[in-house]
Amino acid sequence: MAASLRSDSESGSSPSHGLKSSSSSRRMPPFKAHWATPSLMIGSVFLGLLLAVGHHLFYSSKNGQIVTSSDQQVWNLRVGTGLAFLVKASLTAAASMAYTQLLWHTLRSQEISLNGIDAVFSVVNNLYAFTTVEIWLRSPALVCIAFMIWLLPFVAIVTPSALTVQSSQQLNESTVRMPLPVIAYASPKTFAQYANSGGSGYQAPSNAISRLIAGVTSQGSISQITAPFSNCSYTVEFYGPSFSCGDVSKDSLISAQLSTNLVTAADPLTYAGFVPRTTYDNPDGQGKEADAVFGLNVTLNASASNANFLPNYDKSDSSKDHARIYVIVPALDPTVTSKVVECGLFNTSYVVDFTFQNGLQDITVRKKTRLNGVVYNTKEMNTLLDFTRSMFGDKPENLSIGNMTMIEALEQTVTNITISLFSNSYFL
Repeated sequence: MAASLRSDSESGSSPSHGLKSSSSSRRMPPFKAHWATPSLMIGSVFLGLLLAVGHHLFYSSKNGQIVTSSDQQVWNLRVGTGLAFLVKASLTAAASMAYTQLLWHTLRSQEISLNGIDAVFSVVNNLYAFTTVEIWLRSPALVCIAFMIWLLPFVAIVTPSALTVQSSQQLNESTVRMPLPVIAYASPKTFAQYANSGGSGYQAPSNAISRLIAGVTSQGSISQITAPFSNCSYTVEFYGPSFSCGDVSKDSLISAQLSTNLVTAADPLTYAGFVPRTTYDNPDGQGKEADAVFGLNVTLNASASNANFLPNYDKSDSSKDHARIYVIVPALDPTVTSKVVECGLFNTSYVVDFTFQNGLQDITVRKKTRLNGVVYNTKEMNTLLDFTRSMFGDKPENLSIGNMTMIEALEQTVTNITISLFSNSYFL
């Protein structure tokens, strides 16, 4: 054989040339993967994702729950660790199969040294193989997949430790059966003062109602209600009064009367409140507006000495549907006619949620439904109308309560007064 090799060497380079020609003439068969391999890769990826979602949902279901024993937490960690391991195993299997397929494709399609071949075969097991520069240049995709295979074990290490037990205060909730407060409307004298024998019936609100109204209107909110427990909540359905208010048209008789007062009065009107009154010699005829104008004139002509004897509830013939009161609000420009607000008294169904946290009340009107109107001769509460007259030159202050308009403020004030009845056992 040695002689033959020498003979070939001596005879020139024709055998070598013949071998090169034969090698270059061979065609490399196309790279084809069996259908099972990509199916297993894709299936492993989807299985890993499903297990990861299941792991997340399992830990989310345990978040905030009370651990009753050490065994319960141990089993939670076991299940979490098992799911994390299965996620890691599924994704590692998919990455390993992808690495193997890409490895053989790289070796078939590129020229690579023996050192590089050794590195790409060992990089998934030997971390130092990443120091081979050739694999970074020849097959960066293999390097990325190898990095993923090295990082996947952290899935089974980090995620189980995400479920921990912390000491915290346990909220003890209990349902207590106890009677709910109910407003006692049976005795009218609880809410009103009546004249003695020979008098004309209703005279004024009771002292308790007057104090309640003064407190609510001064603080602009519902009075403090005694909580049955420092932390509790309950819902009460009851009936009570409410206001429904709206602006009076600029073309009404009341607005015309106010315009006349603005021109002729020595002390132009700023604030006033009045109720309609019926008169049979009113030249404007009978009707709601005529009664309102007559009530306005009576109020405007009252002196300081007899103001306390003005009527404070609507007993006019025109208020058959519901009692009315009118509130005059001054315009910001003293030369412009004042604004008139008309409010009606209605019987209303309330659904109110009472919530107390550490003694602090949070009261929410869940539902308020206006029912029938209330007139002066019904048994429901009569409405007190306090009025104020101011001399010209008094500048009106903010006309709203918070960000409310005057209409909203009037309606909200009556609602607050109604709910504040629960703050005094005298009304229950």
